[in-house]
Amino acid sequence: MEKVKLFTKENLFKILLVDGEDPFSALNTIKRALATGQGGEQFRAPKYWAPFLLNGI
Repeated sequence: MEKVKLFTKENLFKILLVDGEDPFSALNTIKRALATGQGGEQFRAPKYWAPFLLNGI
């Protein structure tokens, strides 16, 4: 679970600050990345990434 938090935090701030996306788009981008296995194949299931994204970290 810590790897998912780290992946989410690192990418959220990169997408917000470097890419200039709005928060909703940034969280959607992270959700899609995790769902496709970019955060690690074991974390593709929604039970890992949904709690963080639905609560806005």
